[in-house]
Amino acid sequence: MPSEAPTPTTTESPTADTTSSPEGGDDDGYLPVPSGVELTEPGTDLDLKDPAVAAWLPRQDLVGVVEVAVTRIEETTVQSVLAGFDLDAEEQRSTPHFVTVKVTNVGATDLGARMLPLYFLDDRGVILAPTGIAREFEPCPGSTLPPVFAPGDSATSCLLFLVPEGSELQSVMFRPPEGVVPLRWT
Repeated sequence: MPSEAPTPTTTESPTADTTSSPEGGDDDGYLPVPSGVELTEPGTDLDLKDPAVAAWLPRQDLVGVVEVAVTRIEETTVQSVLAGFDLDAEEQRSTPHFVTVKVTNVGATDLGARMLPLYFLDDRGVILAPTGIAREFEPCPGSTLPPVFAPGDSATSCLLFLVPEGSELQSVMFRPPEGVVPLRWT
């Protein structure tokens, strides 16, 4: 991928002990979340711009809780947006998709510089991870959250997916921990 795109940094953040217990009834039981936060039912199908509240484990001892909405999906071409980048033959034949998301930290921990667990599901059932890009990449600014993303902070992020030739979008998924059905925007 592009030589000028830095790899996402991982800023270690302390976890706050203000979460309810999984059996506390303030969440659906898949991860502990702050009191008063209600997670969107796992497996929910959402329309573009519909918000959902979801939790995931950015690292083993950190629970991230966000309200997230996929607000835009834009199909483009390698030639128009990635012409100066160092791409292999398969990436040159791919179709870039920019996925814009609005996200608010509704949890109790700083999620700065973290990448949301959003994935592209194609029509063949293949799950694609986003390609890391810098927040300064003008056509699609930043696949990670801002360096500081404290509780209550909101931001817009853009994820770049290089979709293999012949594949079509089925949905964009938020993938919580293993065993929990993803949320899907179609």
